Amino acid sequence: MESIVSGAANKVVEYTFGVIKRGFCYIIYVDSNVQNLKMQVQKLIDARASVQQDVYKAQRNAEEIFHHVNRWLTEVNEKIAEQAATQSKEDEEKATKKCFVGLFPNLKSRYQLSKKAEEEAQAIIQLLGEGKFEKVSYSVAPEGIVIKGYKAFESRTSAMEGIMEALRESSVRIVGVHGMAGVGKTTLAKEVASKVREEHLFDEVAMAMVSHNPVIRQIQGEIADMLGLKFDVETDSGRAMQLRQRLKNGKRILIILDDLWQKLDLEAVGISFDNEAAQKSSTAGCKILLTSRGLDVLRLMDAERSFEVKILSQEESMILFAKIVGDAVGKSDDYQRVADELVKKCAGLPVAILAIANTLKTRDLYFWEDALRQLQRSIPSNIKGLQDNYSIGLDLLEGINTVEEARKRIDVLVHELKASSLLLEGKGYKWVKMHDLIRDVSLSIASKDKRMLVIEDESRMKELLKKGKLNDCTAISLPYSNIHELSGVECSKLELLMLLNEDSSFQISDTFFEGMNELKVLNVTGI
Repeated sequence: MESIVSGAANKVVEYTFGVIKRGFCYIIYVDSNVQNLKMQVQKLIDARASVQQDVYKAQRNAEEIFHHVNRWLTEVNEKIAEQAATQSKEDEEKATKKCFVGLFPNLKSRYQLSKKAEEEAQAIIQLLGEGKFEKVSYSVAPEGIVIKGYKAFESRTSAMEGIMEALRESSVRIVGVHGMAGVGKTTLAKEVASKVREEHLFDEVAMAMVSHNPVIRQIQGEIADMLGLKFDVETDSGRAMQLRQRLKNGKRILIILDDLWQKLDLEAVGISFDNEAAQKSSTAGCKILLTSRGLDVLRLMDAERSFEVKILSQEESMILFAKIVGDAVGKSDDYQRVADELVKKCAGLPVAILAIANTLKTRDLYFWEDALRQLQRSIPSNIKGLQDNYSIGLDLLEGINTVEEARKRIDVLVHELKASSLLLEGKGYKWVKMHDLIRDVSLSIASKDKRMLVIEDESRMKELLKKGKLNDCTAISLPYSNIHELSGVECSKLELLMLLNEDSSFQISDTFFEGMNELKVLNVTGI
């Protein structure tokens, strides 16, 4: 019994001695503890500045800041706002005052100050450890594909239902949509994108425009933008590898490739179906929705299901027309009669209906009748909004003397074309797009004038040179052709030249422009 009591007494003595010792240490080392606190506060201020710089940089790149980073910054700001160092300095001054008429230090104040300084320093050291972030932000994928004013017409219902059913099938990987230019394939594809998101059929949806002359790098970029992927390599093959890895992350992803004119090498883009996750689950992996004018193109792409988008019926066309022009159709029998004829001339093509309707809304009856007469003549160049001189820049700015006036005039022309759906919104306010049907009409008009040529391949160029067809040309367009060099061309009457090329090896000889004394417009893009 005595040994038990003795052991307990020893422990009490040891504990009491430890408490007294720590107390004396706080009193003795008050100055060093206060200095250490000041040093840790400064380290925290420096760390905050460094993290804040990374945050500012990320925000300039439109990236989202991680929640734990924002939380850390809030805690740090609060800690610094306490002005621990300043308060400690004030407490230190109080502690150094003498009690008992200045004969002895105020031991209690020194103890409290030292203990508080050590605790604050430890809290700051912990914050410093938590603030060592590898990354402060993450990229955010765009909100998605936006579609406005979609009308679920009966002629589209069967195609929409078929597409959705095909996308639900585990064995189907590629689905195709085909139809003539301007029939609404792109609009339907965007509606599919919206619908699969609503039904949670896919986790992510990305859409890219392929067009007549596909540029792999551009297609990769559009898909990556919508998936929130940032490439850190320069070559197309390297980007394809990174995109392929992104598509293998186990998520359900729908890729929409719009407006295919020929077979596209999916492997070159970075799309493949060899990931194990997709094979194990009917809901995982990547599926593709293609749109094209030709069913043969879809077959070349191995589409397992294909659906045709047909033209609108007369009733559907009238509904769409009336939706744009509002109550004008019901003003009188004359309005109704002209509207019926206008809609018939649009042949069920939504793009044509939208162009005409947007031109005529808020207009009087005689505008409608004039538009109908122009359509009945079947001369596309007489349609309102298409200039008689359809060459870019030639005489469109006649009578304008300053650059500022020219800019304003161009803005007005672009606004009118966009308002009539002859031009579409592009990427940013400086860019516009042209619907493929409108482009075809423009090329058709230009082709009637033998002095205006669109040359898309090198063999065609050689043929024209051999026959001397370029000598009298007034306008030549080379839209992303496979021509690698321009030399030995005599075009003394040339007024307009468009060179659109993204080939870094493309060369123009030093003497190419000699003799082009009539040249008024030169458009060089991508060179």
